[in-house]
Amino acid sequence: MVKPYDAGLKKLVTTDPQAFIRWLLPGATFIQLHPQKLDAVELELDILIEIIINGARMLIHIEFQTRNDSSMAECLLWYNVLVRRQYKLPVLSFVIYLLRDGEVPQSPLVYTLPTNQEVLRFHFVNVEINKLVPENILNLNELNLLPLVPLTRGGTERKVVEQTIATLEQHPELPDLSLIALRGFMACAPTRKC
Repeated sequence: MVKPYDAGLKKLVTTDPQAFIRWLLPGATFIQLHPQKLDAVELELDILIEIIINGARMLIHIEFQTRNDSSMAECLLWYNVLVRRQYKLPVLSFVIYLLRDGEVPQSPLVYTLPTNQEVLRFHFVNVEINKLVPENILNLNELNLLPLVPLTRGGTERKVVEQTIATLEQHPELPDLSLIALRGFMACAPTRKC
């Protein structure tokens, strides 16, 4: 099922994947986007990007979550294993939480046996946009990250909104970004969850 933000957020990343790579994994270099559908099963990822870091290839898997999902860690593990098996590359999974909504499953996910023996430890990265302040994104000077500003703590303050929109208006070649940003402002205003 396609969620309301999915198409816009996927477009944000696919328009300039390197912007997200610089933000999520500084020092890495974008190589290419991979299809979101996995061969092994009928699963579709939000974003799968191949990068080079420290001279080696790897994959970045990004999932966007509007609401927190208590099963997200297990879902990420499942995706991670399938992606690694299909592409034969190491994978680092990120969850970008857009709105504040309950408890976020923490990394690492650890499975133990009744004997207390650990059988699995899976690390992933949570990015909770609502815990960031606008400057965390604005200071990166990445246009494709600006639509996330209204979801930050203080991101709907008049001064921040005006600054974000003014910056977007300076780049008419990217009209979809201002639309995504405005949707973010609208999503925050009625719920007051940002």
